[in-house]
Amino acid sequence: MTNSDLFRIQIRRKGRFLFACALFLLVAGILVLQPGWAQPAMTHEQTVTLDVAVIENSPDAFGSLTKEEFAVYEDGVKQQVISLAAQDAPFSLGIAIDASGSMRAQLPLIQKAALDVISQMGSDDEAFVVAFTSGSEVMQDFTSNQPNLSNAIGKIYANGGTSLLDAVVAASGYVHDRGKNRRKALMFITDGVDKGSSINEDSALTALIENQAQAYFVCVPVQVFRPFLGD
Repeated sequence: MTNSDLFRIQIRRKGRFLFACALFLLVAGILVLQPGWAQPAMTHEQTVTLDVAVIENSPDAFGSLTKEEFAVYEDGVKQQVISLAAQDAPFSLGIAIDASGSMRAQLPLIQKAALDVISQMGSDDEAFVVAFTSGSEVMQDFTSNQPNLSNAIGKIYANGGTSLLDAVVAASGYVHDRGKNRRKALMFITDGVDKGSSINEDSALTALIENQAQAYFVCVPVQVFRPFLGD
């Protein structure tokens, strides 16, 4: 995983509606502005606070960022950035593990990856664990207790199909409704193959945006064995 940090931007906006969904390419890295994290301005001119996440391979990149390197646009109009502040805010994380039959051989590796993530949680962070096949099952509700999260991961076994897109919708709704922290994220550990979901990719993306959840996908390659066809 890359190094990341959270920044808070204050802008003086000049329009009535703020659609806080933008992608900026920076020399330092990639800035992803999360949708819906700022309240819509009710007056013609108002100071608005936006949360942005910066992702960069180098851990030394964040200290050099200034407000001049950030740009926020509303309906094509550039807004004035008046302040930038870094912060270390707690997060609510959903760990979604592909428990389909095709992942059986890779399950120990998947469980280890999930345990590594849990071990890096701070005291104010929280996480839940969900296993998904043709359906989704919450193995552990939101908690900051790392042993409980680890035990839940250890109980997962692989069997069944893979409704990945359905799991995206279910997990994003869960983290939105139950996560206590403003920062919300989901990590899916999967081979990336969807079989049998009832919704399409556009619906899954819409759910992520509406539920204000960042999604990270850790793809595990699965070897497919084919019978030898000789003459």
